[in-house]
Amino acid sequence: MVESPVTTEIEFLSQVRLFESLTTADLAEVASSVRRRSFSKGEVVYHQDDPPGSLYIITRGTIKLQASSATGRLITIAWLKTGNFFGTMSLFGEITRAEDAVALEPVELLIMPRDDYRALIQRHPEAIEAVLQVLSIRWRRATQRLCDMACLDVPGRIAKILLDFIPTFGETAPDGTILIRLMTQPELASLIGATRESVHNTLNAFARQGWIEFQRGSVRILQPEGLRERLNS
Repeated sequence: MVESPVTTEIEFLSQVRLFESLTTADLAEVASSVRRRSFSKGEVVYHQDDPPGSLYIITRGTIKLQASSATGRLITIAWLKTGNFFGTMSLFGEITRAEDAVALEPVELLIMPRDDYRALIQRHPEAIEAVLQVLSIRWRRATQRLCDMACLDVPGRIAKILLDFIPTFGETAPDGTILIRLMTQPELASLIGATRESVHNTLNAFARQGWIEFQRGSVRILQPEGLRERLNS
């Protein structure tokens, strides 16, 4: 028996933290209001300063949230993978988009119109709790990133971001090494607020220590303990 698209969406949405308090009937209502859309690698979902709009839920792939300064320098705020959602800030009030949302690889998204989400939380105010919890976690992480940029040198920042990415984006190989895909040198520079040259020099130094291997588009962590020692030194 082939499942209908709505049935498939209900099953997926039931596992998204944003909707964890909803019943199956409520989820069916949400599933009927969303539409699915694919984005290719590098495609922009929305731009910084765009007017408020829809809520986006990732069903496949990785999304990067980034902001640009007045000089055009880009800082990566977060990577989000399958099961995560974004676009929440502009669901409330008339706040424009605070960042760009860019596909780091081919992605599929469920898109829920802003008005439909606002109507949902009016009927189910308990659903707001999940949004507030996630926003609080993200705010805490963003504050920690600012502290890292102010207090750690470039090698310390790189060691920390690689270690932080292991639980969510690390792929452990049979030999125990950990691969982080999509981690280019420009992307790493954007994540830690440094120049590409300083990132390149640090990665070379880490590789000479035997802590990592890096190639175009990925970093393989060979000795996480070496990165931890550098971070704590």
